[in-house]
Amino acid sequence: MKKIYSSLTAIVLSVFMGGSSAMAGMVNTAIDEQNLAVDQLDGKVLVLTDATAKNIFVNVNQDLKSQAISGIADLSVIYPYVKFAKVTDATVSEGGEALTADNLFTLQVINAKGQSPEYYGGHGFINFQPSGNAVFAITSVSPKYGTDGWNLGLWSVEYEAGNGYVIKNVGRDAYLNPAMSTPSTEKAFCRLFTDINSQYVVDENIVAERTAQVAGATPLAPVETNFVVNGTFDKGTEPWITTTGAKNKGIANNQAGAFTGNFWENWNGSAYTGKMYQTIMDIPNGTYKLCICAFVNTLADPNNCQYVYANEDKTYLKSTAPTAYEVYTVITENKIEVGLELTEAVANWVGIDNVKLYYCGEGDVKNAAINAGPILAVKEALQAATDKANTLDESGKAKFKELTASIESALEGDMVTAENYEELLAAINDAWLQAVAAQTTPGADMTLLIVNAAVANGDGWSNSRINSGEQYNGAPDNTYLDEWNGGAETREITQVINLPKGLFTLKAATRGQNVEQTSGYVLAKVGEELYSTPINKDGAAVEAGELGRGWSWTIVDDIAVPEAGEVTIGVHFEVNNSWAGADDFHLYLKSTEIPTGINTVNAATVAKNGKFISNGNIVIVKNGKKYNVAGQAVK
Repeated sequence: MKKIYSSLTAIVLSVFMGGSSAMAGMVNTAIDEQNLAVDQLDGKVLVLTDATAKNIFVNVNQDLKSQAISGIADLSVIYPYVKFAKVTDATVSEGGEALTADNLFTLQVINAKGQSPEYYGGHGFINFQPSGNAVFAITSVSPKYGTDGWNLGLWSVEYEAGNGYVIKNVGRDAYLNPAMSTPSTEKAFCRLFTDINSQYVVDENIVAERTAQVAGATPLAPVETNFVVNGTFDKGTEPWITTTGAKNKGIANNQAGAFTGNFWENWNGSAYTGKMYQTIMDIPNGTYKLCICAFVNTLADPNNCQYVYANEDKTYLKSTAPTAYEVYTVITENKIEVGLELTEAVANWVGIDNVKLYYCGEGDVKNAAINAGPILAVKEALQAATDKANTLDESGKAKFKELTASIESALEGDMVTAENYEELLAAINDAWLQAVAAQTTPGADMTLLIVNAAVANGDGWSNSRINSGEQYNGAPDNTYLDEWNGGAETREITQVINLPKGLFTLKAATRGQNVEQTSGYVLAKVGEELYSTPINKDGAAVEAGELGRGWSWTIVDDIAVPEAGEVTIGVHFEVNNSWAGADDFHLYLKSTEIPTGINTVNAATVAKNGKFISNGNIVIVKNGKKYNVAGQAVK
């Protein structure tokens, strides 16, 4: 079974540029033959074929090549018509005798828009070489009427009823024959027609095979296809087509970013318009996602003229660097055109690479396909947060479930879109943090309320300085907060977190040089109240400290948060030609209630470890020794 789409105008149909083999799915024929007298040809624009009416000339840059009409894939990028212009001022040679024949013509090649190509500063006229085998479409104007020699672009035309036209080169003893890509030394007949009838015939067998290849595709699970030919340009530029007229239209590899190795460039000395594309036939109807990487060396501002496209759908370029883009489209006639188009002359160097098509499902599921990425992102984020929430106590789990119920409904109701998914991702993160804070079980781990608690880098910590190589686990690349200076320096590294009402314990691994010049403390500030415990000063020996290499746990206990709000946590260092460090912060809920009389410090009792108030000052006890909040020993 076959379906046919017909048109008498130029239709982009497939992926051919030069050559002579017919393309599957195409039926092209010359129509409406013209048997005009020679004196009626002046000014006529007609299709010039061979004697069989099966072949014409098509342009490959300035060369003209014989092409089977049945294999023409894209009428919009070739010049299949010839304009006859009568010549009356030709001479045998420069300054020579005049040619008096009244059947002399120039033959200008024309496209479907009535345009002629420009090569070497002149419009394209059919020329022979003086003795070579090439047929050109280059300059042919008075008085020379030839680019490479006198009258090599001038033709005598004769008509023989029943046979056709004999078109002979005036400057060379050779004939024009569209069945050949070279000058003919033998007399050849040509025929003239008004147009070419293009018919795209869908090959249902190919469509069926490809439909089987994409079976089961959905917007959330699209199937990558092999429908694009040579999308990575590892096999040159075929079967891609360009209409830019750029000087360089080959393979390059001097760009990185979203490009990988070879890419197809179009470069010219000046800016240009046109497109670089491929048309793919005999594919299943439905919704497709085009993935394509592109760059332009000059980006239009605002950009409303440089875009990648799939059929009528487009995505405008946003960078001069090679960037990956997506375009979604719905096809209904079993063919698609994909590529890059420039509608205004802004850039003079562009390129494309890594072109792929994904099948998203039958019919028009374009909106669902566009939103598939956001939907998956929200689903994955919600699942990851749910997995973490399952480690919380019952109060935390309940809070998370309450806060994410609306997000679950959005997913079930197909209300997640490219416009709102970032807000939903933020809401999931916020719900998770609130769930952590909602825990009520004594000992509940609140560490995830601290940004970058393990100090993987400086993120989340203000005024941070990072070092590595001396962490207690011995891993050379493990990082930690660090302070060192050849002179005197004070550094306080902190971050602000939000805590619910309650009593908390903050723990961190610390170390310091065992000298008087080093001091510091792990801290928590609730309003004006400061909670702190001195850092450990056991040096850096491998065996030193509770954890090794001088590191030990420093615990700030009974941090009273009278009402939900901001709490500053961190570490305070004071060094003088010495060093100190902190790492691996932990936070735990001790109680949801604050015992009467404790509030900011323990009652005036001295234990092995703890705090009390003496003469209005906070005194910190560690291992039975007393320190002020600056970490200095007191009596």
